[in-house]
Parts: sequence; C-alpha cells; structure tokens
Amino acid sequence: MEVMKKLLFLKDVEIFNKVFKKGESLDIVDKNAIMDKVKGIIVYKIEEHMNLDGVLESTQCEHFINNTMLNSLLDNKLATIDEVEFNELYFAKTKPNAIIPTKREEDAGYDVYTCETETIVIEPCSLRMIDTGIAIACNKAYFPKFFDKGGMGSKGIIVGAGVGDSGYRDSYFIPLINTNLQKTVVITTQSDEEIEKCTHFDLEQNKFITIDSNADVRVCEYVKKEDCIIKPINKAITQFVMLPVPTFNTKEVSWEQLKNIKSERGLGKLGSSGK
Repeated sequence: MEVMKKLLFLKDVEIFNKVFKKGESLDIVDKNAIMDKVKGIIVYKIEEHMNLDGVLESTQCEHFINNTMLNSLLDNKLATIDEVEFNELYFAKTKPNAIIPTKREEDAGYDVYTCETETIVIEPCSLRMIDTGIAIACNKAYFPKFFDKGGMGSKGIIVGAGVGDSGYRDSYFIPLINTNLQKTVVITTQSDEEIEKCTHFDLEQNKFITIDSNADVRVCEYVKKEDCIIKPINKAITQFVMLPVPTFNTKEVSWEQLKNIKSERGLGKLGSSGK
C-alpha cells in the first residue's frame, strides 16, 4: 500500500473558511504545484454533505496552499507534513514468516513475536538480539516503547534499549537479557509433549533430550531441564506501548544561570532527600 503524504493539523486551524480540528489531515496530491506563478501544494479532502433531495453525497474538495501560508503553518507548529496520522500505526513484515503484533482492545501493549525459526538460547547473565521481522511506522508525535512481558520479566528475562523511533523503517531486533545466575532461557521450537519426558537440554544439538541417569554427562554440553526457563517460540517475547513525544523549546544557559533556577533539591546528590 502506498502511503500518501498528509498535511496534519496539530491545533485547531481556520483556513479556506473552514475550521480544521487538531488531528485532522489533508492529503497532499501535488507538492510542487504552481498557481498564478505562485508555488505551493494542492491538498484534498473527501467531504460529505446533504444535497437538496436529502441524500448524503461525497465531494472531493481540492485546495491550493501557497508556500507562504504553508511555511506559516509549519513554523508556528499549527501543522506538520507527515505520512501517518495521529491514530494510525503501520506494520510491515521484513521477513515472510514474521507475525504482525497483536493487541486486545483493553490491553495497553502490542504483543511482539520473533520471526526466528530455530530454538533460541540465552545463557545465564547473557544478552541475545532477537529478530522480530517487523518494521513500524507511526506519527512523529508518538514512539513505541518496548517493555518486558509480565511472565518473562517475573522470571528475570528483561528487555534492554526499549525506545523505538517513529522514523525507523527497518526490522526491530529485541535485546533480551537473561539476568538469572543459574537458569538458561530456552525459547524452543519443540512442543510441550516432546519436552515433557526429556531430562536435559543439549547445547550442541539445540534441543531437549533424554539422558539415562547412569550416563556420563559432560556438564558443559548439557543443562538440566529444571535449570531451564522454557518458552515456546510462537509466544510473544516482548510488548510495546505507544507513548507521546513531548515537544520542548530548548535553550543553552550557563551553569550559574541553571543553578539559580528555583529548585527544592538544588545540588543535593544521592540520598540527599533523606527518604
């Protein structure tokens, strides 16, 4: 699907004798338009109205916005040119076997899955970058923040570097960290039935196996099943929540000026609150 650029209103704005509400948008059909030797853009919007017979009709309304008006809208942060509206979120598969993130209406986060097809092992106190095969596009007023899944975070499996950017267009890799000192994380392709009677995880074959209790087992090659945190590979590995990106007017000042800005804490360091 081709994504059309839009003029997105950040505040209520009156132009063309019409008030456009914050969050409304106009599709840009020509970004290099010229009218009466004046450069600008042509935008359009489908508008609905009742005709004289009381029938609802749709009309495509086109408008020319000269560059002076456009720059005024942009410079005063009344509008922005964006390819994604406020409430739109695009997902694309960068790998054919990727799974589009899922979310129930009542949930805060979108569940994210791996596109990898082989068992993933994260040894104690180790990190593994896991490919999702998913790219995301959202409005620049938001960003995806990745968090631990409850069932994983409660077992010491956490997400590092969880801030995504609205402009990033490639596949997301999730840094999963196993904070456990003794437990090995196994995100497995094997079924519960296959694993049920197994006793060990074979680090060379990358799968759960059964070893006779009398066998000579080399500790470096096998992990006891009870020392593994086991997760099916088709379950979500992380989740993300869409959060707003506040805009600020930044200014550099001297340290002396900054210290003089009123503050209860001032220069108090660690433990200074006494709480």
